Amino acid sequence: MGKIQGSHQEWDAIWDKNMEGGQQREIFCQFTRGTPKTIYEFWQKCYFEDLSELIKGKNYTKFLELGAGKGTTSMYLSDSGIEDITMVDLSDAGFKLATENCHREGVKPPKMMIADCEKTGLPDEAYDCIYNIGLLEHFDDPSPTLRETYRLLKPGGMVFMPIVPAQPFSHSIATRMKYNPISILKHYVKTLLGKNKKSKSGGMVRTTYQAGFYLKICKQIGFDNLKCIAYNPYWLVVDETSPNYQKALKDYIETHQKKKQTGNYPLLETPKGTELCLLLYGTK
Repeated sequence: MGKIQGSHQEWDAIWDKNMEGGQQREIFCQFTRGTPKTIYEFWQKCYFEDLSELIKGKNYTKFLELGAGKGTTSMYLSDSGIEDITMVDLSDAGFKLATENCHREGVKPPKMMIADCEKTGLPDEAYDCIYNIGLLEHFDDPSPTLRETYRLLKPGGMVFMPIVPAQPFSHSIATRMKYNPISILKHYVKTLLGKNKKSKSGGMVRTTYQAGFYLKICKQIGFDNLKCIAYNPYWLVVDETSPNYQKALKDYIETHQKKKQTGNYPLLETPKGTELCLLLYGTK
């Protein structure tokens, strides 16, 4: 994965820091069977619920998390009773964290395979569903990973990939007005002073690529019925030390529960201009 923004060594360092307790539990493990206690847990549970609903009734049996990291979605799938799950990642440090989390939560660990997600060595058309959370945005050129996804996916199989690119600050303003209005003023003051830096996550630079870019690549590869939608309106605009953190989490959960009553999945779909993420999904 030479074209990924962030080397194997950098990823190992990030996961090793988690294993040493350098991060709080919301980073260390984002799986929960109950009501989410953090916004991180809320996001991950929502991603799984959308995926679970989209595969309902399709009789899929073989699942692959490509670029799995600590494999939270795979934990949810395993906990739901799915037996044949494979996690692929270049970093074994992430798998150590995944194994610890599975044992702690009483989840059967998926199969784990160290491999390059651009060239896994796995057989053609072997999987019913290929998924990941926040992988594609780390690539300068995601084409090799998407070509490998196409090769590995069975005809009629589903791909599900939330993408977390660098989004404009304007997308979060409505949420900030409600929970952290002072952050808006601070942002624009810093902008005027030239102090705002590129958005990073765990040392990884987010891409500026948007939906049309990913759809163009997928069309060239051969996918003919994928969508790339505005996804996840639930911005993290306050940290856990803020008195508004629990209010935001409570509001997010209540809003999401109301959306469930509509049955319009994926539930995290949101009007363009409010999204934290994109969701690339559909069938081969």
